[in-house]
Amino acid sequence: MSGSLDYGVDFLMTVTMNKGQPKKYYLNIGNTERPQNGLLIKLPNTEQGYSVSQKTSKKLKQIIYQAGE
Repeated sequence: MSGSLDYGVDFLMTVTMNKGQPKKYYLNIGNTERPQNGLLIKLPNTEQGYSVSQKTSKKLKQIIYQAGE
């Protein structure tokens, strides 16, 4: 997905790689029961996004939103 993207940010993630370099991403997956495709954006390029499949979004949603239960 490229070009001007219209989105709100649900999560700011920092992933630390093996050699200690942090990489930052926006991840958008809503806490809803309806099927959805997520959105992943690697910063700082906010005009390039990656679609997260409904299957993967469902798994991530379970991890993110139900971790505290």
